[in-house]
Amino acid sequence: MASEKVIRDLGNGLILRQSTIQDMEDLVAFHCEHHPPPGAARWAEYIKAWIRDLMTKSHPTFKPGDFTVIVDTNIQKIVSS
Repeated sequence: MASEKVIRDLGNGLILRQSTIQDMEDLVAFHCEHHPPPGAARWAEYIKAWIRDLMTKSHPTFKPGDFTVIVDTNIQKIVSS
């Protein structure tokens, strides 16, 4: 997990920062865990494709650094996006 562009130190080991391409799989995991309705595995597949497309394909209004994430540096895990 990268920590290139810290926007704000939130205290207690939490930082707010811009995402990087290295965050892609962590973002996929986070969004798949938190957004699909329970039992809707089909939606998780859409979310995986959507996040990967946003992070890797040419998009007119989005680039890999456009997500903001809160990382718990104690466990090196995205806890909000």
